[in-house]
Amino acid sequence: MLGQVVTLILLLLLKVYQGKGCQGSADHVVSISGVPLQLQPNSIQTKVDSIAWKKLLPSQNGFHHILKWENGSLPSNTSNDRFSFIVKNLSLLIKAAQQQDSGLYCLEVTSISGKVQTATFQVFVFGMAMCPMLGTEGAS
Repeated sequence: MLGQVVTLILLLLLKVYQGKGCQGSADHVVSISGVPLQLQPNSIQTKVDSIAWKKLLPSQNGFHHILKWENGSLPSNTSNDRFSFIVKNLSLLIKAAQQQDSGLYCLEVTSISGKVQTATFQVFVFGMAMCPMLGTEGAS
């Protein structure tokens, strides 16, 4: 229960920051903790030169770069091995999403001509709800 309250408070705080540094409305993505989560843009139509995936860190009042990629190179991942990048569709894959992965994510795509397009995702990761144990006390 406490985890859900903390998640709700975090999401309300993130709503204040939504749109700072990444323009446009955010696609909402909901997942369960421990399950792989894929963030895939649906409207990027350009010859890609480079991309940057970022996550908003309200405590630092800005975005943290998760992954960068330039055409013809390997992605540079700044967040250990928890994230991977799928070049074919510009997706960010969170290998086993955790509640702390909830937040605002931004993809910046720079075309060969220098035009920048963005895609924004508001991610909600919830823990597994445990079923209450029902029993009878004093049963013979």
